[in-house]
Amino acid sequence: MDTILNAIKLTSSIEWIGIVTALLYVILAAKENSWCWPFGIISAALYIYINFYAKLYLDSWLSLYYCLIGFYGWYYWAKQNKTKNNSKSLRKIKISEFIYAVLISLTGTFLLGKLSKTYTDSPLPYFDAALTSFSLVATFLTTQKILENWLFWVLIDAAYVLIYFNRQLPFTAVLNLIYTFIAVYGYFKWRKKLNEFTV
Repeated sequence: MDTILNAIKLTSSIEWIGIVTALLYVILAAKENSWCWPFGIISAALYIYINFYAKLYLDSWLSLYYCLIGFYGWYYWAKQNKTKNNSKSLRKIKISEFIYAVLISLTGTFLLGKLSKTYTDSPLPYFDAALTSFSLVATFLTTQKILENWLFWVLIDAAYVLIYFNRQLPFTAVLNLIYTFIAVYGYFKWRKKLNEFTV
């Protein structure tokens, strides 16, 4: 109990707002609701500061990317809703796309990890780089409504639980644990919708 109370005291109001808006983003995204994006943009903007303060510099840049691509995702999903083509836009990843996604993520891990190790004091340069690189790709898959984006997020969010506990951000670590379960829910929810459409 003392540990929980201490963690609450250590959690800033900025982090709390970031946590709440991030949760709203993931829940709404799992429900395929385009209003997920503004909450994601707000959360990402706050986590630029939070991650920088925690010396997770690549994650600060990743949060900036989330902000920018959030506007694209919001536009793309809203456009699908207007054309009443929302569920039809869901699709499975092609094998070639999966190979490209993994290769791009691994290349990004190597390049970002080397830059982080050389030019920053990040305590986990390559681990941070891997999560950043794979998250960049997974976010793009999400904007395109590719079902398997959720499988990427299950692995990414589970790994982020470890990194945020390591950086003494326990509630953000718990947030990523919740993300992991929501990502599992999102995968099965989208798969069910996709199967209903293809039947």
